[in-house]
Amino acid sequence: MAALRGPRVMFSFREGRLRKAGLEWVVLVAAAAAQTGTDPGFDVVTVGVICADVMAKPVDALPARGTLGLVPQLEMHLGGLAGVTAAVVCQLGGAAAFVGSLGQDGFGDYLLATLAKAGVDTRYVRRCNDANSSA
Repeated sequence: MAALRGPRVMFSFREGRLRKAGLEWVVLVAAAAAQTGTDPGFDVVTVGVICADVMAKPVDALPARGTLGLVPQLEMHLGGLAGVTAAVVCQLGGAAAFVGSLGQDGFGDYLLATLAKAGVDTRYVRRCNDANSSA
């Protein structure tokens, strides 16, 4: 386990797991901030899971097996610990950034817009064509 500390932020990671997930550039961002002593201006930087939580409501009964049923309302909300944490920090008056990957799809567009609307710095979000965003 390696830990890089900047003036106001700590990055902790297992390098092999980040490289496997395609997030090796996170290591570079963290290393650059730590080595130069640059304060990125964030109280919190989150790295991890972000997804769109899709809720159907109200559901009074499940449809019969093998059939489909209609629901009167679908809602989409920001989900995943890293995404929600960054948004809540901003809502409480802090400065937060999210680091991660999102697909080039509708869910990715929604998630990026929702983070930005909450005030989260999204400059370290990578959009990719080889994977879909989670919902």
